[in-house]
Amino acid sequence: MRQDELNIRIEDYLKNYKDEVLRDKSNDELKVDLRSNFIKDSFELMTKYYNKEVIESYGGDLKSPKVLGMNLFLPLFENSMLLKDVLAHVLERNGEELGKVKDIDFDRVLNRDFNNALDLFIELETGEKIYFEFTYWEDNFGSFIGENNQELWEKEFSVQRDRSLYLKEMDRQDFCKNFRINRNISLLEDESDYIVFIYPFENEALKERMEEFDFENLKKVDLHELLYFILKRDLTEEEEEYYREFSRKYLIY
Repeated sequence: MRQDELNIRIEDYLKNYKDEVLRDKSNDELKVDLRSNFIKDSFELMTKYYNKEVIESYGGDLKSPKVLGMNLFLPLFENSMLLKDVLAHVLERNGEELGKVKDIDFDRVLNRDFNNALDLFIELETGEKIYFEFTYWEDNFGSFIGENNQELWEKEFSVQRDRSLYLKEMDRQDFCKNFRINRNISLLEDESDYIVFIYPFENEALKERMEEFDFENLKKVDLHELLYFILKRDLTEEEEEYYREFSRKYLIY
């Protein structure tokens, strides 16, 4: 599906969701209060796993991919076996090889780039560092902007590039052309590091862009397929109800 068509369909659907499900009649079409943007009890889980003020800048946006990612992963952190199943699936690994979670961090700032915080970082006791980026309706994962970008390149990103597994030979122009994707790929310094991009493969523009990148530890995951995988697990009644509501909110557009 073309990105502009997808965007219109998602916007129209979320307006209807806001009106009929959330019963929010406010004039700001795709804005809701922060709590309402979280499914069921995931707002309480968010306050357990997240304590940064920056969420106030995007947390009420129904189209926010960051909130989508929180709604997707927060319940998983309460079920270690389900989380291990999901991580093994997206990483294409044997779950028995993966250790317990050592660290969880949403909106992780890397290389002093406060405008492009990473959506989610998970570190396991077995050494795997997993960087997640989520997107929904956009046709990219963000660009390299701002008046200090030359300084950031010289002091941060070029240094990160030099440490990376895959991008050591890439120049500044090519790096910035697909900045967010290359920034995240550059974080892969070891064979136990992974970057996972989660988005609906129906977004043809984004899917086409991502096809340019093919590295072993870069994983591209279809949001629809991932939700289907979760719903096929041995869920509790509450978990199944939760993820069906997730589908109702984000995927039945």
